[in-house]
Amino acid sequence: MKTNILTSIHNKTDDAISECISKANINSPELILTYTTEQHDLSVIQSRLKEKFPHAQIAGSTTCLGVMTNQGSISDNAHSCAVILFECSEGEELGVGIQEYGQNTEAAKLALTESRNKMAEDPQFIWFISTPGPEEESIFEIEKSFEQHIPIYGGSAADNSISGNWKIYKEDKVISDGLLLISFYSKSSQSPKSTFSSAYNPTGTFGIITKASKRRIEEIDHKPAMSVYNQWAETDLTTKDDDLNILANSTLFPLGRELTDASNDPFFVLSHPESTSKDGSMAIFTDINVGDKVHLLSGTSRMLKNSVATMLKEYMRENMISLDSISSVLIVYCAGCMLEIEEEGINSMTERINAVLENVPYIGVFTFGEQGSYLTKKNLHGNLMFSATFIYK
Repeated sequence: MKTNILTSIHNKTDDAISECISKANINSPELILTYTTEQHDLSVIQSRLKEKFPHAQIAGSTTCLGVMTNQGSISDNAHSCAVILFECSEGEELGVGIQEYGQNTEAAKLALTESRNKMAEDPQFIWFISTPGPEEESIFEIEKSFEQHIPIYGGSAADNSISGNWKIYKEDKVISDGLLLISFYSKSSQSPKSTFSSAYNPTGTFGIITKASKRRIEEIDHKPAMSVYNQWAETDLTTKDDDLNILANSTLFPLGRELTDASNDPFFVLSHPESTSKDGSMAIFTDINVGDKVHLLSGTSRMLKNSVATMLKEYMRENMISLDSISSVLIVYCAGCMLEIEEEGINSMTERINAVLENVPYIGVFTFGEQGSYLTKKNLHGNLMFSATFIYK
């Protein structure tokens, strides 16, 4: 599969998409995947891409503040536009599906059906872009449609300030509450390969969720959740108001649920504490259940900058991936981690990634939730995590 990554930091949408199109070296892409910051006019992007590439499927999402590439942070005053063109080789197929959530309990099933209807074969890999909220339910519904494990990777749509300005879109639709899926199939064994990880280590402190509802933890070990977290993380995050945003304060101290594989190597799917209320409860960006064992994890800005390159290097070594066989790499990186390390940290991170990937082009997007697959062949939704997807030539 041939890919072409194009970016622009023009503030005017027409100028930005025109610059991207002018640099394209693929004339007839099957798929155009775009990531833009919230300020851009998506209708202009849709119309310009349809005009230039009338037969291509278009899929897109907003990203937090910008993107990153081999050139470092790509953003000017929070304006960024990235376009990835995909051209299929013989025996390769792509399909895009999109559905609004609303009261539709079958949105994931319908989006999957739409994407599969554009392909002759069943997908081997699914790129997942949801607006924040129903990620776990959507993954579960997708998994029910297959007898075998299908890896699901991607990231939740984001805006610049967690104010609900995120969007997902395809060539004929823009929605702010829904799910977009891209299904991949390759007749050869060269379907996309991905890895999913984080930069945090367990502190040895843990407890059991004894009262919770969806994405709100009320009690840990029968005590108010926030008082337990404050004790664990040695903080004092309390409020007498309805809600106190604690995202920035908790970025380096997330909660994690441990998974193990046959080798008993631990893996933590992370939850980012988002806010606390005067009743002592805590809201997070993942679902949680009574009985779940949660660990306090910790990280540093240095770990957040270094870990993506380390993950890439280890995955390539373990899977004997030759850079000569790779067309491009799609990196999903949590927006919370990005905000912690800021632009200087992003540029430092890309320097390390460049050293590992050498001349292979890549795009990194900043998301409000990360999806990936663990060795137990379980698809997951987490926070403060990152993934890399290798697209083969």
